[in-house]
Amino acid sequence: MAYSENKPARSNWLLIVIVLIIVALIAFYFLRGKSNPEVVAEAASDSSTVESTINAQWSGVDQMNLPIERYDELEDADIEVHGNEQYAIYSISEAVLFDSGQSQLKTGADAKLQSVAKSAKQRYPGTEIRVLGHTDASGDKASNKQLAEARAEAVKSWLTSKGDVNPDRISINPIGESEPVATNSTEAGREQNRRVEIAIKKK
Repeated sequence: MAYSENKPARSNWLLIVIVLIIVALIAFYFLRGKSNPEVVAEAASDSSTVESTINAQWSGVDQMNLPIERYDELEDADIEVHGNEQYAIYSISEAVLFDSGQSQLKTGADAKLQSVAKSAKQRYPGTEIRVLGHTDASGDKASNKQLAEARAEAVKSWLTSKGDVNPDRISINPIGESEPVATNSTEAGREQNRRVEIAIKKK
């Protein structure tokens, strides 16, 4: 009689053990990719390859070596356009879009970006877009690149949400301080270097 009373308890214990083993196996199956160095390394390599490919496609974008272009629809003195047969680069001063050291767009930035979005849509509909973030050489290089990235992301977000740009057509490149268009030894030069560029592939 004592044997019959202990049997259900033993069965329940075995059932609990089996369930725990199954749960552990499921968890191991789903988490092994995250903890597997080879999987992580492969994912990082793929990401790096994609980024390198995109960067190579935009290697010809260099405002310093492109002549100024005049677009009749752009009457705003704060927006300057440089270009060639392949690219058009809309350049806007940092002070127009952002407060010093900040990555949140100013209220007045909407009108500037709207002008660029309309011009780009009118002239180059459906083409690829690259947002380039530039800073001056003041401060820490790594911090400057982080700020450039945050600002480029802010402009990208605006273009996709308010400028009717397909997210699949737009990418960013946080250049930081590495491509100045003027000297960093004067305030006037540093102001020129702090800018956001919206590059458009013409074809």
